[in-house]
Amino acid sequence: MFRTYWRIHRACPWCGYVFGVQEGEFTGAMMLAQFAWGLVALYGYFYLVFYADASQTVKLAWIVVAGLLFPLVSYRHIKGLWVGIVRAGEALFDEPAN
Repeated sequence: MFRTYWRIHRACPWCGYVFGVQEGEFTGAMMLAQFAWGLVALYGYFYLVFYADASQTVKLAWIVVAGLLFPLVSYRHIKGLWVGIVRAGEALFDEPAN
């Protein structure tokens, strides 16, 4: 799906599906990324508050660093997941061939 870490192919080399031409495809991927980061932040926060034996400054630093790194590390996976969701949704509404 990706040529490099940040650049996506225009179309899937295997099935020919064209990426990123539908309206809202980028917005949906962003929404999914925000939801995923929210879950990671929530669980990370509760872990740091209740189980980590560190100062508030160290806990805050961990959350800020994770908040900066999570979108960079998970971009390819979340984009791929969203393209799969969009493609599966399109398959539901395709007209059957006669």
